[in-house]
Amino acid sequence: MKKGLVNLVISIIIGLAIFIFFIYRTGPGAIKLITENINWIYFAIFIVTAILSHVLAVFRWSSVLKGYKKKVPFFSLFKQTMAGYAISYVTPVARAGGEPIRAYMLKRESGINIRTGIASIIIDKFIEFVGGIGFGVLGILLLIYFPGIPISIKLILTAIVALGLMILSVFYYRTITKIHSVSSIFDLFKIQKIVRLKKFIKMIREVEIKMNKFFVKNKKQFWISNIIEIGYLIIIVIESKLIFLSFGFDIPLAIIIIALNIHGLATFIPVPASLGFFEAGEAGFFKLIGSTGAVGLAYSLLMRLRDILFVSIGFASIAHFSGNQIKNALNKKK
Repeated sequence: MKKGLVNLVISIIIGLAIFIFFIYRTGPGAIKLITENINWIYFAIFIVTAILSHVLAVFRWSSVLKGYKKKVPFFSLFKQTMAGYAISYVTPVARAGGEPIRAYMLKRESGINIRTGIASIIIDKFIEFVGGIGFGVLGILLLIYFPGIPISIKLILTAIVALGLMILSVFYYRTITKIHSVSSIFDLFKIQKIVRLKKFIKMIREVEIKMNKFFVKNKKQFWISNIIEIGYLIIIVIESKLIFLSFGFDIPLAIIIIALNIHGLATFIPVPASLGFFEAGEAGFFKLIGSTGAVGLAYSLLMRLRDILFVSIGFASIAHFSGNQIKNALNKKK
């Protein structure tokens, strides 16, 4: 616990140092681009589009839950999705970390048992990652034919995407063939013999069985969820296009797709909110393609502004949920 906290503090310090460096070197130019060229119409449409992307994420999860014959009101799922997003954003890996709060809120607010909830969330994340890898393959194909990018960077990014594709393929194969991934690790290291973990391991096995049933028996909902994910990816491309237009740059779609892939890769760096690394990646990319780092930094700053908005909504959802839980507990004591 103490070591983990030390590592977290170190990662924050490193990320903050990189962020401050780029703000110092490139920030004035980026802020000037935004303040002097801001188009509030494009910016307003960008915010609406960003909301729509989260709405589609809710529909994707809802589709998975329908595969388990569970129907949850949209607003409840939206709150739970935003709560998970907020927690994930402030953890060292921005794409993960908020799943437990989603499962807990789903159980408390919607009456979905914890095993079904966890299974649905893992499948939802799997579909999200499949979409991300597919988007990554498209980005690599565009990057290969893009001048100005060193071959070493192209090879590294190709290897990362290939590794991600392999991991997801192995996970899917093991799940549909009942060679469960997580419990197999427990078996390998004899963890199931630890008495205090037996209930937890049993729950994990039950979750894996539920996941297997979904993939095998609910293919319709699985493909509907994937179609929704494609819609989500299209929306985030439009969203990024609007960001650039909002400060006066009509950036080609190919560059936007690569920029989004850089953002996606940055979220896997173990620093909360990808602090510093997101800004460095975007500024560096735009400089490499012959533009200016200020364009990439301006893009990342507006994206971060969007993220702060949704993180605020997420933590407000958690606060509202916690308040209701406390109220219910006090009412039971009366």
